[in-house]
Amino acid sequence: MRYPRGQSRPSLNTNRTGHAHCGVGTVLNIRGERSHELVDDGLRMLCHLDHRGARGAEENTGDGAGMLLQVPHRLLNDVIDDLPSEGSYGIAQLFLPRNQTRYRAIKRLIESTVEDLGYRLLAWRLVPTDNRGLGETALASEPRVEQCIVVPNQPLSASALDVGLYVLRCQIQNRVRDRELGGEGAELFYICSLDRKRIVYKGLLTCAQLGSYYPDLQDARTQSALVLVHSRFSTNTLGAWELAHPYRTVVHNGEFNTLRGNVNWMRAREPLLSSDRFGDDVERILPVLAEEGQSDSADFDHVLELLLIGGRSLPHALRMLIPEAWEQDAAMSAEKRAFYDYHSTFMEPWDGPALVVATDGDAVGAVIDRNGLRPCRYCLTRDDKLIMASENGTLDTDFGEIVQQGRLRPGQLFLADTRQQRIVPEAEIFDELTRAAPYGEWLASQRVSLEALTEDRPASTGERLPSAALTAHQCAFGYTMEGLRVLLAPMAESGKDPLGAMGNDTPLAVLSAQRKPLFAYFHQLFAQVTNPPLDYLRESLVTSLRSHLGAQGSLLEATSRHCRRLCLESPILDDRSFAAVETLDRDGLRVSRLDTTYAPGDDLAKVIERLRQDAEAAIDRGSSLLVLDDRRAGATRVAIPSLLMVSAVHHGLIRAGKRSQASLILCVGEPYAVHHHCTLIGYGADAVYPWLAYRSLEQLHASGSLNGVDEAGAACHAYKQAVEDGLLKVMAKLGISTLESYKGAQAFEGIGLDVSLVDDYFTGTPAHIPGIGLAEIDADNVRAHTVAYSDRIAGNLPLLQGGDFYWRRDGEWHQWNPQTIGYLQQAARQNDAESYRRFAELINDQDQRLQTLRGLLDFEIDEAVSIPIGQVESADSILTRFGTGSMSFGALSREAHEVMAIAMNRIGGKAGSGEGGEQVERFGTDAENSMKQCASGRFGVTAQYLANARQIEIKMAQGAKPGEGGELPGGKVDEAIAEVRFTVPGVGLISPPPHHDIYSIEDLAQLIHDLKCANPEAEIHVKLVSKANVGTIAAGVAKARADAVLISGDAGGTGAAKKTSIKHTGTPWELGLAETHQVLMANRLRSRITVRADGGMKTGRDVAMAALLGAEEFGFGTAPMVVVGCLLLRKCHCNTCSVGVATQDPRLREQFDGQAEHVVNYMRFVAEELREIMARLGFRTLREMIGRVDRLRERRVEHPRGFSLDLSALLTRVESSDTSYKSREQNHQLEDKLDQRLIARAAEAFESGETVRLETPVCNRDRSVGTLLSSRWVKHHGGQPPEGCGLDVHLHGSAGQSFGAFVADGIGLHLCGEANDYVGKGLSGGLLTIRMPDTAGYAAADNVIIGNVALFGATRGEAYINGLAGERFGVRNSGALAVVEGVGDHGCEYMTAGVALILGPCGKNFAAGMSGGEAYLFDEDGTLAAFINPERVGLERLQDDRDVALVRRLLENHLVYTGSRRARALLDDWTMTLKCMRKVVPEAYADIVNRELSEGRDIRTALPSVAREVA
Repeated sequence: MRYPRGQSRPSLNTNRTGHAHCGVGTVLNIRGERSHELVDDGLRMLCHLDHRGARGAEENTGDGAGMLLQVPHRLLNDVIDDLPSEGSYGIAQLFLPRNQTRYRAIKRLIESTVEDLGYRLLAWRLVPTDNRGLGETALASEPRVEQCIVVPNQPLSASALDVGLYVLRCQIQNRVRDRELGGEGAELFYICSLDRKRIVYKGLLTCAQLGSYYPDLQDARTQSALVLVHSRFSTNTLGAWELAHPYRTVVHNGEFNTLRGNVNWMRAREPLLSSDRFGDDVERILPVLAEEGQSDSADFDHVLELLLIGGRSLPHALRMLIPEAWEQDAAMSAEKRAFYDYHSTFMEPWDGPALVVATDGDAVGAVIDRNGLRPCRYCLTRDDKLIMASENGTLDTDFGEIVQQGRLRPGQLFLADTRQQRIVPEAEIFDELTRAAPYGEWLASQRVSLEALTEDRPASTGERLPSAALTAHQCAFGYTMEGLRVLLAPMAESGKDPLGAMGNDTPLAVLSAQRKPLFAYFHQLFAQVTNPPLDYLRESLVTSLRSHLGAQGSLLEATSRHCRRLCLESPILDDRSFAAVETLDRDGLRVSRLDTTYAPGDDLAKVIERLRQDAEAAIDRGSSLLVLDDRRAGATRVAIPSLLMVSAVHHGLIRAGKRSQASLILCVGEPYAVHHHCTLIGYGADAVYPWLAYRSLEQLHASGSLNGVDEAGAACHAYKQAVEDGLLKVMAKLGISTLESYKGAQAFEGIGLDVSLVDDYFTGTPAHIPGIGLAEIDADNVRAHTVAYSDRIAGNLPLLQGGDFYWRRDGEWHQWNPQTIGYLQQAARQNDAESYRRFAELINDQDQRLQTLRGLLDFEIDEAVSIPIGQVESADSILTRFGTGSMSFGALSREAHEVMAIAMNRIGGKAGSGEGGEQVERFGTDAENSMKQCASGRFGVTAQYLANARQIEIKMAQGAKPGEGGELPGGKVDEAIAEVRFTVPGVGLISPPPHHDIYSIEDLAQLIHDLKCANPEAEIHVKLVSKANVGTIAAGVAKARADAVLISGDAGGTGAAKKTSIKHTGTPWELGLAETHQVLMANRLRSRITVRADGGMKTGRDVAMAALLGAEEFGFGTAPMVVVGCLLLRKCHCNTCSVGVATQDPRLREQFDGQAEHVVNYMRFVAEELREIMARLGFRTLREMIGRVDRLRERRVEHPRGFSLDLSALLTRVESSDTSYKSREQNHQLEDKLDQRLIARAAEAFESGETVRLETPVCNRDRSVGTLLSSRWVKHHGGQPPEGCGLDVHLHGSAGQSFGAFVADGIGLHLCGEANDYVGKGLSGGLLTIRMPDTAGYAAADNVIIGNVALFGATRGEAYINGLAGERFGVRNSGALAVVEGVGDHGCEYMTAGVALILGPCGKNFAAGMSGGEAYLFDEDGTLAAFINPERVGLERLQDDRDVALVRRLLENHLVYTGSRRARALLDDWTMTLKCMRKVVPEAYADIVNRELSEGRDIRTALPSVAREVA
């Protein structure tokens, strides 16, 4: 089918936009015995997962809850006459409109469709509902809920009835949509389920409301052998009953980062769908993704259901869609590898943090994403009940009744089948899957490898170009002098995308007076809160750049021809590989070359349409590889901009139904930077050959412009590596692991592009600020072409200067330039108001030079309401709303860091510590930062640090490099920084790209809760970076109960970041702030949260604009740095800052001459300028201004390139009953916590100085146990309690998330039972012991006793775990000592200090990024080396007496604290233990340890004290 032209996505607030996460669970009777008790269990489980869901503006309106169960035949048989036998009919569960006209029309349409397809509608049933207690939003959007029974006119087999009911449902949906009978809210039409085995009850409900709303679920006649339940946390709370889970086959926790690509490729494959099971009915089921406005989970459900109905088994379908990380798994069997490899030739992974639990009505399958980013725990009881959920303890079950406990590992498939009455081992599942077809033979005989094609070819080069011709091409294709110097050359020299610093202060591409390539109008999207970025360096085992080219086969079939494709290990082609591809002509792999140039003066729209037609014609002639080639560009031929060209062809072929029949190979001159390649692949290119980049490198090499590069071929090879590395990094920022999932995913947002341009050529891309269209692109292109191929004027530079990265007098405009820097420093240092006025004029007056989006806006002044400035809020009051950016001690020198804090404390504002922690001696002084940051590295985040905060900021992203972590070179880690960060001097430090305890919005809610428990008096802030849909994320942050949210713009400074990120990631704060305010107002959440903004703010006018767009507080980062001396040399990452601001070099730090008074002066100038604006606008207080977009208007500006811009979306005012500023406090739900009871009972220990013993049960609803207690303890005793003073708390049961988080010295938590994720997070000196109950019916060696990400960021203390841990045990451990009896993947990742002793199995990628500390592992079978990431660490036997003594002491303590049988056995056979024990230690750390030992100092962790009995 030919798809219509698409539509761009709205840039700002829409009712349907949002992200959803949740808690999931399933209860299954393995024997398949149905009961109502199981349904009751499901409802109880759901209530116990309520903390993973959320509420909106009303506490009695949930984000959604639901249950999937087997059709309740017994109930239906009692209420419906003449009901056929079970399984011989279908039942539809429907949401129908309340509008009577629509309601009746839809019912008639359903009845006629049922009849048309050979069925009869036996009965309608109004589903009993009870909406008492529902909130206003839920009631306003509540649909009618009805069921209908559908019976085939002729008896059908079970599989034929399944197919028939699926076709019927699709046909009903299509007809309702085509007649536009459905709507939203109360006018909703939606089929929750239509099936013979499954039925779904769900709605916009809280977990507790589901059972009462649907009396059917409480009816004893409702019986099932399986239930799936779901508690939803959505970032957008506007009424959407249909978005509640379960869907028709799945419940899902997580987010598919690759959704756009998955949807595009699914649509592209639809024309190829064919199957004997569907026959001619295949047209009736199209489009597969028919339901607009659905979630990623719904789209996944559609595709999974198609595969199931099409004949795939449940395990087969799940493994097709969510494969494990097989590409680099050397231990995987050949048969299993062939299975995955074969399916990768025609299906890309649905990638992202995901736990999917699915059912076909008889079996339950579950799968975790390849990186293990969502939790799943399960147990099996003696009576064959399977309990599986996002966490343990969701059903209170006696440990003695449990016979098996486990977790899903990364990429693992789980299957429990009531037909087989067992949990089916994964090996057995794959034995069956791999025997289904000779996948390995098919691959060997059919697939063509590019490596094989180039094996015997000489190292060829492209056609050499004369210097003049090369320069002309470079000019035409948009190369600049700077691009060659600071991008292309460094990539060829280092094989990496080069670093920069201090952010971006140049205009957006659409505002620039210079011609910009089309790439520059697209900004990279990135993962933030609702899904995590990945660390493609430390976790490279899950990444892949492999892809396949050629025609695809039907998803519903499996033949040898499906893998008749060309396999590439990289999408970036060099000369030799492109030469092999362009001459390829084998059966099924035929190349057609399409010229992508045109004559100047030709209509570009017609040229593109002709190219689309040529592509279709080539496919019709049998070509499956289309080379889109612009090498004919020259004096008489203009090249179509490559991004426009590839996306136009890509979307044109999708609409024509032919995209899956061919691949697009670009032979193009324009791309040379990483971002260029990313956009091309993101918009549909299957491979890219950047011919002009290679020729340019050859010229650079010939001219001696490349340092340390021996030959041109090496330069080209290194450049290719740099592009590949950059591509992996950009993918990782989105949380995407594989190229196949990134390709065509359109993971960008556009700024300044005309709506019709986006709709036609970049369909589905979020687009802000409509601007240039095809005509302007063509004009720019032809103008550049004319200049390029005209005669040169003597003395002129061969190419434009550029100046995008560094200020040049003849380059791009920078807001920070010698003039503005000079005026601001003069103003602040001399308290010179006139110099500030001149500075502000240069920044604010954009009539002649467009700089920012806010420069396109002006104030709506009404002189009649203007007031004298004396009536305006005082500057002192306004200053309390100002803050400096959170710049770390490490990125800044100590002197600069302290000056900022002193200044802000003087004016009552906020100073942020940044992510490097803070010296304890600054606490309580003028140099203390009021805002303590909690970033992904958790450096210096201790209980004492948090207890001394007035605000705690969770940094989700940084404006200049969102989605990335950081690295502090060892040379910058001096003794002071090492002490604060709990590491050793001289060892480099890594900040992970993600917070390893935030992979979703409910995880963020948990961290907010943890931090609030760690300091109930502190405000909890969340820092976001502006991007498309940041408003919906901010709504989620508000619902997660944060006190404030910061929207940071893309112009923010940074110590170091990839130049690609600085220039092309994130958007201006104006966009994000406007959207955030609009979404919060629409969701009636604005009153619950303070909104802050920063990212390039410089003047009072900037602050006024931010306030009118919705901000209450305002941050300044780069400007205060300039005030204290920064000259914007952009060398911060080099440790060579000549003015002592951003260096740790003692000699350079002596040059620092900034003073707190300078910062105070600057802030006062800003406040006074703001007061003047307020007076003109007639606002007495800043609060009155907040969100008053009606006092803004668009300015009439003359764009230097002759087009206009539309900023109306920024000025939309949302009607809402909410206040436009924070007016009520969040309910952090601390009053009823278990810790409050412990605090009351521990009063004696606080006062008497003695150790007190407490005992209490615990359950999964008890989260952050010990954290609030520890906070009170730290505030009472300070950093160190008196000798002999302590608390021993004994608990039994299933502890909730974050057990023992931030527990301080003097507190011991002793748990008999199990715990969930984040055990010992931020442990700060406390003692944690977790042991298996004596009554348990399983062995500790098989028992997953704690969840994922234990001891994340721990700085001191001890932990003894009598069982197995999940993934990422000890991640970023900075000083704790831990014993555990086995760990999952990525153990001790990024560890910088402390000790880990692992007594059992070890998962993959152990010690990745580990830079300090020591790990000891028992290598019983001699295979440990295969599980260690060897990049930074060494593996050695135990030889040192200290190591032997340390391991023995830890084992002895472990035995005392937990009664571990494993510890007893190892101690009893000490000789064998020492023989098998191995030490993992970072090599750089070991060198420093040895150096210190040679000088008589031992910096290693000391032996712990001998364990005391804690009966």
